[in-house]
Amino acid sequence: MGLRSKLNFAELRKDKNFQQASPMFFKVKQSNYKNGVYYEENDLLKIEAISPNDLKEMAEDLSENSMQPPKEIIFYDLDEFNLNNYEKNIFKETVSYF
Repeated sequence: MGLRSKLNFAELRKDKNFQQASPMFFKVKQSNYKNGVYYEENDLLKIEAISPNDLKEMAEDLSENSMQPPKEIIFYDLDEFNLNNYEKNIFKETVSYF
């Protein structure tokens, strides 16, 4: 068991070595290396990601349940990989709830 970062959901769907087993899980069809990591046949990968709708819902909930608006909003791990997985204006939209 381990944690892997920077796995692209769309890329896994296209890769013949992986099969989507459910909305959040991929099964390794045949042993292979992906991004320098060795995966054995029948390994399961669970994809955990925050959807744009979840992000907006979280911001709305926080806004409605906070005594005062935050002075600062910090988005962690916004490297090129993660920025490419979201709509262009999602972070501006999220901040607009406050």
